[in-house]
Amino acid sequence: MKPSWPDWTVLVALLLTLLVVFGLAFSLRPSNPDGPPLLWRDPGPSNGDSVEI
Repeated sequence: MKPSWPDWTVLVALLLTLLVVFGLAFSLRPSNPDGPPLLWRDPGPSNGDSVEI
């Protein structure tokens, strides 16, 4: 059986993993925040013939 890692090693590994994830998430943001916004498609006009679920 392999010896288990000390608690501090596991905590440091988790902290470093979180730092890498947040670092990548914030470094890969789009460089142009003034770009076109995300537009949601408006539902078309509903006529009385169709049933909406």
